[in-house]
Amino acid sequence: MGFDHGLKLFILGMGFKVLIANQIGILWTDIERIGYESISTPLAWMGAWAYSFQIYFDFFGYSVMAAGLGKMLGFHLPENFRDPYASKSVTELWQRWHITLGRWFREYLYFPLGGSRCGRVRMIRNLLVVWAVTGFWHGADWNFIFWGLGWFVFIMLEKLFLKKHLDASRVFARIYMLFLIPVSWVVFAITKPDRLAVYLNRMFPFVKMDYVQNINPTDYLRYGKTYALLFMVSILICVPKVRKSLVLIQRSRYGTLAAYVIFLLCLYCLALGMDNPFLYYKF
Repeated sequence: MGFDHGLKLFILGMGFKVLIANQIGILWTDIERIGYESISTPLAWMGAWAYSFQIYFDFFGYSVMAAGLGKMLGFHLPENFRDPYASKSVTELWQRWHITLGRWFREYLYFPLGGSRCGRVRMIRNLLVVWAVTGFWHGADWNFIFWGLGWFVFIMLEKLFLKKHLDASRVFARIYMLFLIPVSWVVFAITKPDRLAVYLNRMFPFVKMDYVQNINPTDYLRYGKTYALLFMVSILICVPKVRKSLVLIQRSRYGTLAAYVIFLLCLYCLALGMDNPFLYYKF
């Protein structure tokens, strides 16, 4: 029973990777090929969310596959993702994303420095150290450091005063996270400062810069038709109730049929050469 459950879990993770991450990531690749200067603002936001879903389902898929292999071999691996894109704050997001890494930083860096029980100034210092190291852990390029420090700023603001307002208003919290998640991953993805400035300008065109070149204002319609289904599936799986339903189906008598279908679809995509290496391996 453990081997059967583990095999189904492995196939489900492979589906997240091959059928969602690889396919939706093509949009980000297309945008890079087009050139950031030439995309419309709606397409820039679509691309940012495409990369956000790509990196999530890539790493989530890898983690689920690893958990499945563990069960097949008779041991248990800890949960590494818990519906992070359903979070209502940055603090909550980083309690749900890459849980094992976050736990390591808390236990071996944040808590030894004093954690949050040593006064406000030292708490801010401790957070700064942790997030500077987190950024550097992902890579030595400036954008990773900036990415880590950006998260530090928002977590600090939440600890000081913002978290209570987010908890009190679900609408504001959702808008807040819908804004921060894709912007943060754009900073993470684009290593060159000048290219990042161009992309952010396309996302926020009201910030006047001289980057506008031959923009097609309706380009998002064509890409929207192509990727609409993938976006809908990605969004649905990020909803905790839907993701839990997938787990229940996987454990039911229908799980075997679903595993066969997912496995065959993955083989079909791999046979067509639609196989990207794990994105998170680079970080």
